Amino acid sequence: MKKDHPFHFDSGYVAKQGITNTLFNKFAAIVLLFFSLPVFIVIPIIIRLQDGGPAFYAGARLGRHKKEFTMYKFRTLAVNAEQMIGSSLVSTSSLKLETPIGKFLRETRIDELPQLINVLMGDMDIIGPRPERQTVYDEMCKQIPWYDKRFSVKPGVIGYSQLFTPHSASKKTRALIDNFYLKRSHEVTSDIVLLSYALSVLVYKLVRKLPRAFAKTVKHFSPAYHKKQERRDSDRVNCHYTKINLWYKHPEEVDHEHLTMHMSDLQGEVVNINETDVYISLPSEIMHDIAAIELITRYRPLLQSKVRHKTVHCKSKLRFKREQNSQYPDQFMYVISMHELSPLNQLKLHKYFLHKSIS
Repeated sequence: MKKDHPFHFDSGYVAKQGITNTLFNKFAAIVLLFFSLPVFIVIPIIIRLQDGGPAFYAGARLGRHKKEFTMYKFRTLAVNAEQMIGSSLVSTSSLKLETPIGKFLRETRIDELPQLINVLMGDMDIIGPRPERQTVYDEMCKQIPWYDKRFSVKPGVIGYSQLFTPHSASKKTRALIDNFYLKRSHEVTSDIVLLSYALSVLVYKLVRKLPRAFAKTVKHFSPAYHKKQERRDSDRVNCHYTKINLWYKHPEEVDHEHLTMHMSDLQGEVVNINETDVYISLPSEIMHDIAAIELITRYRPLLQSKVRHKTVHCKSKLRFKREQNSQYPDQFMYVISMHELSPLNQLKLHKYFLHKSIS
């Protein structure tokens, strides 16, 4: 007998439908809209004040059976951002397309709240694969095996893969996770569990990020703030319990994957990190060219007590040495750049070190 493939959908597969599912989605959308009414008042005012553009974004997306519908969001990018990006998934922050409050809205997923209206209109469900743009589907997704299985159900305000992977995850990786849940999630109870988990994580994120977002929004109207932002390419994330191992460049060892199998030449702590650079403290000076680094951090999923360790390996290069920091006496401070991250290491960097996924 042919073994069932992880992506295989047999004849017993039935898309979520029926009166129970419809009632759950309508009821959940109404309740969430009611409790988020203050957000629908405050956020549009802030967006309008920041750049004068429209508060809401309306874009065409592919829904169930690839039927096109109009999806609504709070606008987080420049007015002409979609024309500039096209079908590309290039980091919007690197292109300086995000509005001042856009990063906060995207990280906390508050920008998705207007899609509750799409749920009431019948175009979307609360839980389901995220809707896709036609251009992105044609150029990046159509060739992925089993990708079209997502169109057997309505798209969701909260996506399965969106919960567990950062924006940088590949479409193939996200398709794998979406199909995994599509195959196993046929009951409303599973949607209730996922919604409860997503809300608990998002509320936790909101509480942590709200003070900084408020301060950033207020500072946005200061000219000094804009000059400071021009010098910073990417926001840094402060690190706790994050270590770094460094390897010097040796003539007989070139491949960093093999190099990291040997004992490191230096060990230190990570102060903060962004997508390209690591700010570190070391007990001794760097004496030679750096070949590779290993980042190690502690990770504990929300609602779980077990602590796990996550690592990232990549090639690296010393950018510059910084003056000693009063918070790190008797330590040498350096900025190290990261290069040639594999897709897996990049995914781990964004998820566990930069915290760009929901969970």
